[in-house]
Amino acid sequence: AIDGRQALQLFEQYNDFDLVVTDYQMPNMDGFELVNTLRKHYGPDQLPIIGLSGDDKGEVSARFIKSGANDFLRKPYSFEEFNCRIMQCMESIEQIQALHHAATHDSLTGLYNRRHFFDVGRALASKAAKSDLPLCAAMLDLDHFKQVNDNYGHDGGDAVLVAIAKMLIQYFPEQLCARFGGEEFAILFAEQDLAEAESLLQPFIEAVAAQPIENNNHQIQTSVSAGLSSQGDDLDSILKHADQHLYCAKEQGRNQLKSDS
Repeated sequence: AIDGRQALQLFEQYNDFDLVVTDYQMPNMDGFELVNTLRKHYGPDQLPIIGLSGDDKGEVSARFIKSGANDFLRKPYSFEEFNCRIMQCMESIEQIQALHHAATHDSLTGLYNRRHFFDVGRALASKAAKSDLPLCAAMLDLDHFKQVNDNYGHDGGDAVLVAIAKMLIQYFPEQLCARFGGEEFAILFAEQDLAEAESLLQPFIEAVAAQPIENNNHQIQTSVSAGLSSQGDDLDSILKHADQHLYCAKEQGRNQLKSDS
């Protein structure tokens, strides 16, 4: 890009850059303005930025850092220095992203964890309440999971949990899915009413029961019970009602969905 404006146009067109290296002196939009604009949309841990300048005054490097750049290089520089700065910057970002992933995801299944579900879910619930948008949540539990562990060991139990998580991602790509712990999962249906959520959940429950999970030459048969609700003033109360429906599904034979309807 010949200047900051063209760089922003490239971001609008592609939006998949891993690193920005920008000079200070450019026509139309200089490096400071470009960094300030990018930082409105991308945090330092999302998009690393390295500023460049031939100006030997210290305030240029300070202004770049204050604007949000991750690092600064003064021109002229050697290829080795340029390469080392880029590698250090990218490694730092990768470490931050790995820590963030560990803090928000379940280590076994790769699904979001309970904490992240509530952090994001409460914000979505607040938005739904303010804008009068539909919102419902489901609680899911694997049936007779203790028997799976007893019969096939914890490796077999882990294989079932991983397989169920993959199916959740497959069947609910646009919903917020999380592992709550043990064999319990949750799904948040933002801007979807009860009927829409039921139409997505029922095929999932049927698919789980119809597809044995393979592990160490064993065919592990499993099923899922689910409770679904849209009743409540906040996420916690909606989940409480969903959990009550889940209990009814368990009591009435398992491998089924119970909801407000």
